[in-house]
Amino acid sequence: AFYRAKVGSTLSRYKAYLQWNATLPAVSMNFGGTQTSVSNVVETGTNTPAAVYGIDGRKCSTTQAKGMYIVNGKKRMLNP
Repeated sequence: AFYRAKVGSTLSRYKAYLQWNATLPAVSMNFGGTQTSVSNVVETGTNTPAAVYGIDGRKCSTTQAKGMYIVNGKKRMLNP
């Protein structure tokens, strides 16, 4: 999924961004000879933070320590 980021915002690790030029009709990427494109990008207008819970069900403000977390309803293992 693609989300519009505000100018000056920071990304967490393992995230990436694409600079968008509004005059281009689409963005093409080449992965080993197979071309794909991104079209019809929908702006949601929000960049909401993920809901993070520990495996005990309590909401966490950050995921600093390594371990198992539930992020947006999916189990994630964090090994810093």
